[in-house]
Amino acid sequence: MVSLLTFLGMIPQLLKTGSPADIIVSFLDLVAITVPAALPVSMAFGVIYSINKLKDKNIFCIEENKVIVGGDVSFCCFDKTGTLTEDFMDFEALVPCLEGQFHETIKNRLNQRASVRESLKVEPYLNTIFSNMAANHSIVKIEDTGELVGDPMEIKLFLFGEFSFNHSNPDPNVLFSFSSDRGNNGSVYRRFEFDSELQRMSVVCSVQ
Repeated sequence: MVSLLTFLGMIPQLLKTGSPADIIVSFLDLVAITVPAALPVSMAFGVIYSINKLKDKNIFCIEENKVIVGGDVSFCCFDKTGTLTEDFMDFEALVPCLEGQFHETIKNRLNQRASVRESLKVEPYLNTIFSNMAANHSIVKIEDTGELVGDPMEIKLFLFGEFSFNHSNPDPNVLFSFSSDRGNNGSVYRRFEFDSELQRMSVVCSVQ
């Protein structure tokens, strides 16, 4: 900045006494004078010192130039837990809520899945929850292999409910249907994809 301001002030005089080549040489000369020769060496020493201090805190930097960039960082924002440390997500448990009250937790365990059938008999509101898990998603099924493709968490929820997915339906208006041995059967006619502003998705379906 100093060299630029000095050069701008010298331009009228240089135009009177010098050629364009002399003007360029004068500008480069000002830049060379303004920037100390020891500056790159001083910065290198500063980076080495910073790396050693980071090592003392078990922080290792494999790219030295990133240390300088890191000095300008004020905030670090990380994604949700698990995304940075795992390459998959898993479904842990379902906590039903009815009339503002949380009910008994149903964990994603084989022994607890077996008790779901009994819970549905005494807590019929679980049918609505499971039907919602089976209908509100963007999963598709590859008919040749039977593989479910879509959001991993949506697939986890669908499988937790022990549903079967079916694209084939005699009704041409049906996008897909789902069923289970418990009697949770339904058909989805229209899907409204997830809206980030509304923070929800919805479907038009019939449930038996």
